[in-house]
Amino acid sequence: MKALVLGYGRSGKAAEALLKAQGYEVVVLDGDDKVPWDAVGDSDSRDKNVASPLDAAGDSVVRDKNVASPLDAVGDSVVRDKNVASPLDAVGDSVVRDKNVASPLDVGLEGTRHSCRVASVSAEGRDARKSLRAAEPPRPLFSFAVVSPGIALTHPWIAACRAHGIPLKSELQLGCEELKRRGWKLLAVTGSKGKSSVVKIVADAINLAGGQAVACGNYGVPVCEVAWQDRRLRRTAAESPRPQTSWAVVEVSSFMMETTELPADTFEAAAILNLQEDHLDRHGSVAVYHGLKRKLLSFAKTAVGDSVLRDKNVASPLDAVGDSVVRDKNVA
Repeated sequence: MKALVLGYGRSGKAAEALLKAQGYEVVVLDGDDKVPWDAVGDSDSRDKNVASPLDAAGDSVVRDKNVASPLDAVGDSVVRDKNVASPLDAVGDSVVRDKNVASPLDVGLEGTRHSCRVASVSAEGRDARKSLRAAEPPRPLFSFAVVSPGIALTHPWIAACRAHGIPLKSELQLGCEELKRRGWKLLAVTGSKGKSSVVKIVADAINLAGGQAVACGNYGVPVCEVAWQDRRLRRTAAESPRPQTSWAVVEVSSFMMETTELPADTFEAAAILNLQEDHLDRHGSVAVYHGLKRKLLSFAKTAVGDSVLRDKNVASPLDAVGDSVVRDKNVA
């Protein structure tokens, strides 16, 4: 099993640790890393510092010296197996080829390089076409990609994953799924202002009452870090049973909600504290931002809110979500 982690801040590192504990082979992308699809061969991942021969036609092309490629690299130099016929003739700094032979580098590479085809091949290029088709890899073998909160939906990594059919999930989703499997109870808090304060108060209240609670998510530690630590202490939910229920009190941001999908009973309760105009540079509009906040309630048994500021034409996010709804009696 392979998983991809997008972004390597604290949440990305926590996701990597949890995935490895779950038995996944993990590939991490950070900074300016390219998506790790191999152009040729059975593997779909590689060292993040090695560029793909199909990533770009530029000054140079670096590829594993042990991997033969039927595709000529176009740049300052051309390296190919002397026994493999190529439709591309290398001539110095330029490339002259049969006018009837389409180049795999003519096609926009981002998200499409696996579907390159030679449209028409001359007789002398027929063997090269056969080699090209045989070398096309299957769809990437990543089970999913875990998206760190700092990676926006407009990031090229997201487009590349979607183009190759790789499901996306947030670090929040990965961590909550593991905690639920391990018998934890989850509470969630979101809103434009005051989230961290409420999360800390709720976690402290549970602990002062004799319970066991951890503040996590957008406040405190990443949810995956809580899940990973729990796995270190107890490899299975049945191993070393807890004397009492453990609670994760999770601060949820709109960034997290972009790639989160969870069952309707994930959280025992979820609260929206308030909704204002915020993060429009990321989400583009107030409607999208508020919609992401309200999305949280669809993952909770009970929706709780002291007050919700909303446009009079927008349905309340506290309308009938889960088994019951608790809301301020003065809020329509």
